[in-house]
Amino acid sequence: MTEKLPVGKVLDKLRSTDPPTESKLQRLDQKLQEQDQEILRLREQRHRLERDQRAAARAREADATKPAAAAGKQPNRLVAAFMNMIGRKRT
Repeated sequence: MTEKLPVGKVLDKLRSTDPPTESKLQRLDQKLQEQDQEILRLREQRHRLERDQRAAARAREADATKPAAAAGKQPNRLVAAFMNMIGRKRT
């Protein structure tokens, strides 16, 4: 048998301005939206990292294929002088 509430309490509950409580489905929907946003943020971060890694790898490959002078490295003067004495070209 259910317990009956006094009329005054029922009227107070009906007149109250408290916001209605969220249903379980609303809470789950909110949690799913937050997780979807987090997934999007992590994907964007992963794509940025992969792009940066690819760019760095390309730069390393380009530096490795350049000759020493083109890469901004100066040959040792002693080695250059020796190469000139024996008649070889510097590369």
